[in-house]
Parts: sequence; C-alpha cells; structure tokens
Amino acid sequence: MSGAPDGVLYRNFFNATNITMWNVSTLYLLTEWRTYKQDSNASSFLMRFYGKDERSPCCGVESIINPVAMPSVNGKIERPYIDWCYYGTGNRCTQQTTGYLWNVTCMTTEADGTQFFNLAIDTYHSLQYNLTTDAREYLYGAGPPPECPESPFPAT
Repeated sequence: MSGAPDGVLYRNFFNATNITMWNVSTLYLLTEWRTYKQDSNASSFLMRFYGKDERSPCCGVESIINPVAMPSVNGKIERPYIDWCYYGTGNRCTQQTTGYLWNVTCMTTEADGTQFFNLAIDTYHSLQYNLTTDAREYLYGAGPPPECPESPFPAT
C-alpha cells in the first residue's frame, strides 16, 4: 500500500487466476474477469513495463483480451486475442509458431461493440485451454458460429 499526495491509500495487486482446469467456460471467465495465468512463452509482468516483448520461461503471464474493456481492440487485426500475441511485435505469434487462427464457439461474436467481438485464438492456445480434447469441438473457421453446447453459459 502506498499513500498518494491527497492522503488516499491505494493498493496495487496482480489479478492472477486460481483456475487450473481449462474448458470453454473457464476461458470465458478468464476473459471476462481480466485475470492472468502463467505461460512460459509470454513476457513477464516486469518486462512489459520496459517494453520488452521476450519470452520468460519462469515468469511469463498472459490474459485474454476482452474488446469491450479495451477499446483499442477493434477486431481488425488478425492475431490471437492473447494479450502478448495481439499487442506483441508479431514475430512470436506467427502461424508457423502458434498454428492457425480460430473462432471460439460460445464466445466469438460478429457484431461490433459486443463482448468478445471477433475473438480469435490460435492452435497452441486452444490446446492450452483444452478446447479441442473434449468430445465437443469449440473451434470453428469462417461462417456463422455453431450452436453453443453450454447451457446455461456463465453469467457475467
């Protein structure tokens, strides 16, 4: 805690997730709650302050971008919505290193200004978030989204 000149106390904290079992519902919550999880391919929290887009095997963290909370994300950049992939230099999240770009059933929306507008995830992260090992497939390409098998889907 630190005191500001106006005498108000502020508390800085890192919003880490406690989720360990991944599926489409927990990915939704990670995105909605704007929390971070460890990933050795991502930059560390401190490296980001110095503008260093480098892998940190011990301390890399990532979050999923929620376009409603971050107006600079307009769905026009074809990159995964993983923060370090979307805002990074682009040389660490290429198709050769992370695989194809996918839409996510139950999450990706097509209407501008809606939650998760044009949300895309790459093959590497779809495996990390357990979106392809279930009997249900949560990834799709172009075209209308398949019906969402989650009922009810997590409330926000």
